[in-house]
Amino acid sequence: MTETRPTRRSPGAVLLLVLLLGVVPAAAYVPALAAPFHYDDLHSIQRNPHLKLHNALNFFRDPGLFDENPATRMYRPVLLLTYAVDDFFWGRNPLGFRITNVLVHLLAGAVLFALLAALLAPRPGPIRFRAAVIGALAFLLHPLATESVTYVSCRSNQLATLGYLAALLGYLRARRAPPGAGVAAGWLAFALFGALVAFGSKAIAITLPVALGLVELLAVRRAAPGARGMLLRAGAWLLPFVLLAGGYLLVRQEVMGSTGVNLTAQRFLQGGHELTGGRSVQSNLLTQATVFWRYVGLMVWPVRLNVAHHAALAHSLGETRVWLSLLGLVGYLGVALLCLRRRWFRVGLALVWLPLALSPTSSIVPLNVVMSENRLYLPLTLSVGLLAAAGVAAALPAGRLRLGARPGLAVAAAVVLGVWGVRAGWRNADYRDGERLWAKAVAVAPENFRARNHLGNALAERGDFRGARAQYRAAREIYPEYFDTLLNLGEANLRVADAGEDCGAWDEGEQVLRELVAREPRHVLARLKLGRLLFQRAVKLGDRPEDLEAAAVEFRTVIEMARAPRFQESRIWAWSRIAALEEHRGDLAAAVRACRAILAEMPYHAEARAHLAALRARLAGRAAI
Repeated sequence: MTETRPTRRSPGAVLLLVLLLGVVPAAAYVPALAAPFHYDDLHSIQRNPHLKLHNALNFFRDPGLFDENPATRMYRPVLLLTYAVDDFFWGRNPLGFRITNVLVHLLAGAVLFALLAALLAPRPGPIRFRAAVIGALAFLLHPLATESVTYVSCRSNQLATLGYLAALLGYLRARRAPPGAGVAAGWLAFALFGALVAFGSKAIAITLPVALGLVELLAVRRAAPGARGMLLRAGAWLLPFVLLAGGYLLVRQEVMGSTGVNLTAQRFLQGGHELTGGRSVQSNLLTQATVFWRYVGLMVWPVRLNVAHHAALAHSLGETRVWLSLLGLVGYLGVALLCLRRRWFRVGLALVWLPLALSPTSSIVPLNVVMSENRLYLPLTLSVGLLAAAGVAAALPAGRLRLGARPGLAVAAAVVLGVWGVRAGWRNADYRDGERLWAKAVAVAPENFRARNHLGNALAERGDFRGARAQYRAAREIYPEYFDTLLNLGEANLRVADAGEDCGAWDEGEQVLRELVAREPRHVLARLKLGRLLFQRAVKLGDRPEDLEAAAVEFRTVIEMARAPRFQESRIWAWSRIAALEEHRGDLAAAVRACRAILAEMPYHAEARAHLAALRARLAGRAAI
């Protein structure tokens, strides 16, 4: 089948299209534009010194540039490039980064609109236009998209989805293009560029060759079922994308030392806790079978949305919820395959799309988070968008092309989309304040340790360290080994004790931090916090020379461990604490040596210069006496 000549639209229709697919969805995201950075944004964007345009080529070679901590390695060069562009124009202003996220969301909706219109062929042009608008709006306004758009670090989902959709659209248009004139080659180049963007943004794009195969089977071969050599031609068209996917895995292997999948390991994070990726393959598969139906429920009825869902882990086929979920999944796939074989193939494609798009994040590989709403951004495009478009197209007979011809359909579409848009706007308002966002997360999922840990962080940022400590304690009860929670609990106890609100907090803080140091002897931050607590307690309570000596040991250990350039800040801070500690003990000469050590590394360190001058003045005063 060759591409039919597109129907020319009146200026009014084009203006209406821009209004519906641009202005209306953008309005739902206005409440979150002024929100601060959240969660991973802080270390991967706000404090990441690598996000500069002069690093553009390095983004494709060094996955250590992904985060302020080079040990946090991710190969997402296209994502980092967009961050660097934002930094160039906006600095580290979260407003600019969110505006970019909203623009990418709208662009993904526009590409989806074009893809849906192509998938609905050979229905009449006006029907395809109206149905595709409804389908694209269903995606753009769906409340489940808010996390991927408003949480800046989820831009990787958006870019991968945008590239994925562009590849599908370009491939479909190339296969249907009339011979000659280079039209097919142009659309194929567009598709390959989209694939490159998708692969360079996030590994979820690895299923693209399979999705293209489905498009070939359903939307191209169906149009010419008896064409000779169709299978060979289809293979030739798909081959570049298969090679591109293979090349991506090879590059990933080269720069990261891993493709991200190790099926020979019993657990993907050796020694890790089940809640943070240390699950067996079997346990993860069984758990994700139950999570699948929760995802379906959220797509149909998007209430109780949460940035940190709790999902109970499954370990055996004998669990009732597990075998019921698996039985339901078999039935779901059976219905999808039945639809694919009949004239409802678009419905079948929409049904198959959900497990296919979820498979990289919700199948055999146990990821750090069991269940997350942002994983539904790519699935929403066709699972919701194509279903909505196909439903509208089926409800509009060829002779009655306007939605007004079916007032019930028009009212239902307006109500659903309106409710979703209002719900999305309401959800976006939660992101304006970290405490509000995580308080709602705890209210929806009190069993989630991450939600409690981040609510504690939000309370601590406001200065409510007693409230923060209560949340960290609750998180520790759920997951006693979570390092971040224990680190934060130690800090909260120090702040509470230092404010004189609870003297027993000194001992609890010391016990927690010593537990961390025993587990991770080379963890710089844990040792710094322990040394700081011991020093503060000695200053506050007085007559505790053993605390001063223990604190000095921790600070000097950090200096010995933190010799790498990336630890300079920690090393400088440890020297500054030693200077203050030695001054407190009365050894001004030792304090002077500590200040000089700082200035040897950073000659213009203002605080060290001021402290050194004050120490010299005191030494001069002693000499005069």
